[in-house]
Amino acid sequence: MLRRLSSIIKIILVNVILLVIGLEIIGLGLFSFENGKLYYTSAKGPKTPVNKRKIKVLDAVFHPFFGYVHRQNPDWANNEGHGHPFITKSENCCDIPLIPENNQIVIGVFGGSVAREFGSYNRKYGEFQNLLETKYPQFKDKKITIWNFSMSGYRQPQQLMMLTYYVTMGQHFDAIINIDGYNEVYHGMLNAERGIELSFPGADVWGGMHTHLERLNMRFDDHTGVSSVYYESLHRSLIKEAALCTMASCYLVKRTLAEISKSKAKRIKATFENRWEKVSHFIRLIPDPENPGGESRKRNFKDPDKWYEYIANYWANASLLMQNICDKNGIMYFHLLQPNLHYKTKRKFPIKNRNNWTVKFTDPVVKGYPKLIEKAEYLKKNGVNIYFPMELFDDAKTDEIYMDDCCHYTDAGNKILTNYMAKQFDQSWKNLKNRELLHKKNSVNGTLTWPKL
Repeated sequence: MLRRLSSIIKIILVNVILLVIGLEIIGLGLFSFENGKLYYTSAKGPKTPVNKRKIKVLDAVFHPFFGYVHRQNPDWANNEGHGHPFITKSENCCDIPLIPENNQIVIGVFGGSVAREFGSYNRKYGEFQNLLETKYPQFKDKKITIWNFSMSGYRQPQQLMMLTYYVTMGQHFDAIINIDGYNEVYHGMLNAERGIELSFPGADVWGGMHTHLERLNMRFDDHTGVSSVYYESLHRSLIKEAALCTMASCYLVKRTLAEISKSKAKRIKATFENRWEKVSHFIRLIPDPENPGGESRKRNFKDPDKWYEYIANYWANASLLMQNICDKNGIMYFHLLQPNLHYKTKRKFPIKNRNNWTVKFTDPVVKGYPKLIEKAEYLKKNGVNIYFPMELFDDAKTDEIYMDDCCHYTDAGNKILTNYMAKQFDQSWKNLKNRELLHKKNSVNGTLTWPKL
C-alpha cells in the first residue's frame, strides 16, 4: 500500500515538474517574442507593456472653465496649472496673480503646444525678449516677461475663455500673443469623427475626462460600469506583477490572467458603452446614412467641408472677441495662424515617418487651412491684428524646421518664428490704441484689482 502511494506521489511530482518546466519554456518563448531578448539576460527584468493612459498631455487635470490644465508642480507648472519651465530666481514670474513691476511688460502666450513651445523656447533662451530690448528702441530699459497660458491640445474657444476669465479676475496683461490654427482643424476633425461638438476641447484629452465623469454618474444604478473598471484595474495590476516575476513561468501565468481580465473588461464594456453613448450629454448620435434605421457617432461625416467651415467661423469669432477684450482693456493683441508643413508652399519639408497618421495630420490642413486663411483675411480687414505667414520657412537654410510630422518646430524653426514675431510685435506695439491704459499696473480699466487673500 505504501509502495503504491509512493509511486503515485512520484508520478504527481514528475508531472508537476514537467508542467513547471513546460510553463517556463512557454514563458521564455512569450517574453522573447514580446521583448526580443531572453528573460534571464534582461538587465532590468522584463519590460512589460502597460496600458497607455487616455489623458495623454503630461499630467492633466480637469478644469471647470478651460477643460483641463497641468497638475500644479513647482518645477514646471504654476499655482493655476499653466506650464512655466525655465524660471530664473530674479524673475517676477509666474504664479497668479502676477503684479508687474514698473518697467515690466507682461506678454501672455495663448494657444496649443506650438504656442507652448514658442513660449518655452523664449523662456529658455530669452531670444524674443533680447530682440525687443536691444533691437527696437521703444523696448529699451524694459523687462519683457513671457507668461505661458498655452497647453497641448488647446484650441478656440479655450483661449478666449481663458483670457475672459483672467481679465475678469483683474489680472494685468500688456500684450497677448495667440498662436493657433492647427489644433482647431485637427482636433475639430477628431471631435467630429467621435460625435462630439466640434468646438469642445480636444476629445483625445478632455474626452477621457468627461467620459469618466459621465460613467461615474451611471454607475450608481448600473453595476456593469463598475465591473468593467474592476477588470481593467486587475489587468493593469497583473501586468505590473508580471514585470516583477523572477521566473518565466510566473511571467506566463500573470500575463495569461491579465489577458483574461482584459477580455472580460472589453466584453462588459461593450455592453456598457452602448448604453452610455445613448444617454451621454456630449456624444451626439445622428442617423447613419450607411445604415438606414441606425445611428452614427460621426457628425456630418459625409461632408467634412462643413466641419471646416463651421470651425473657421467660430475660430474667427473667438479671435475677434479676444481683440475686442484687449482693445477695451489697453492690451495689445497679436494673433498668428501657425505655418504648417502640410500646407502647400514653394518649399516642401520632408516627412519623417510616413504612415496612416501622416494622412490624419495632412487632411485637416489641406482642407481646413484655406478656410482659416479666408477668415484671417476678413479679420485683418476688420481690425484684428492677425498674421498668417504660411511661407515663413520657405527660405530656411535647413530642412530641420519641424521636429515631427504634425506641426511642432525645432529650435531652428522657433528661431525663425521668433525673429518674425519680434519684428511684427514691434510694429503692432507702435500702432496700439489706448496706450495710456498700458501701464496702470494691477488693474483692468483702473477699476478692478486682484483680491488680497
